[in-house]
Order: sequence, then structure tokens, then C-alpha cells
Amino acid sequence: MSHRTQRCAGPVSRRGFMQIGSLAFTGLGMSDLFRLRAEAAAQRSTTAPDTSVIFVWLPGGPPHMEMYDMKPDAPSDYRGVMRPTKTCVPGLEVNELMPLHTTTADRFNIIRSVAHEFADHGGGHKRFLTGRMPAEPT
Repeated sequence: MSHRTQRCAGPVSRRGFMQIGSLAFTGLGMSDLFRLRAEAAAQRSTTAPDTSVIFVWLPGGPPHMEMYDMKPDAPSDYRGVMRPTKTCVPGLEVNELMPLHTTTADRFNIIRSVAHEFADHGGGHKRFLTGRMPAEPT
């Protein structure tokens, strides 16, 4: 006796059912996506706009202590020979040989927090400029 299996001849084929189901499943997650997009747009509107940075790297230039951190009250063994000059920024003094820095000090930043653990500056330069720890000290 041969028994033929009848397929369900419903209004939707199996492929159609899978397509409709996947669309419905995708639609369930869309509300979260739209909410996250709205939150991101709100955060962008409250943050400061991007700014440009000009990074001046002068290896071998004058020492920081001779330009921006002269320590005029330190013992003569530690202080430099130059005298500090007041700038347009309260509390900031620069070398007397840099008169333009005194009038434009409100337009630049001095980063005093850079440090490294190398015995020389070469390894520190590589670490600072690339963000990676050099394989060996230079």
C-alpha cells in the first residue's frame, strides 16, 4: 500500500514563511537601533566640535627647563641663566628670548606630563609618537 504524504497547501509556502519570519525578527530589533541612533545624535549635538591640532616635534631643541620652566628661585646649580617673562596667561612665564610667546600664550598648550621609563630619549620618542613600546631601548 503506497501512502503519499500530502504537503500542507496553505496560503504561504515554507520559503515565504521564513522570509516573513526573518523580517518580523529584524523588525523587533529596529526599535533598539533607532533608540541608539537618537541617543548618539543627542550626544553629538552636546559635545564640542572637533578641533585641529598642529603638533610640533623638535627633537634636539632647547630644553623645556630653559624655555618654559626656568625655576628662577632654585639654587644656581639647577636654574638656567635666562630670566622668565610674564605672559598674557596668569601664572605662565616663558624665556625672555621668546617675546611672541608672551602675547600668544593663550593660543597654545604646554604639555608637562609626558614621561617614560627609558634611560635615553630615543625610546621615549618612539613610545610617544607611535603609542607602542619599543622592542629594545635605543
